[in-house]
Amino acid sequence: MLEILKRGLRLLDIVIEWAVIALMVSLVLIVSLQFSHLPTKIRHVLELAFDALLIVLLVVLVPGSWRLMVIGKDQELLGTVFSAAVPAAGVFIACVVMLLYVSVRLVAGVMGRKPPGYEEK
Repeated sequence: MLEILKRGLRLLDIVIEWAVIALMVSLVLIVSLQFSHLPTKIRHVLELAFDALLIVLLVVLVPGSWRLMVIGKDQELLGTVFSAAVPAAGVFIACVVMLLYVSVRLVAGVMGRKPPGYEEK
């Protein structure tokens, strides 16, 4: 039993080491390079699908952050003059702005246009 526990801990240690290495060498770059080899139409469809998925996520987050702001208005943060609604308001505003931008980007993508400020890399 002790041997199995030692193997499990060693495996966890290896996974953590690889995660740190992946973060240090920007594993995201590798994913982007793989994405760039796809045909243009498939990339376009995937971009639209990811934008739609992000809109769904933001639509869920906006009412939740609003409720958090309403609940937090009566809770003071100790040692400050702010209530707990202040950080929740930041999340709410960020979600609304991002929802607007991603919506514009999705509509522009569906219409076959590039969104404002888009740079081809």
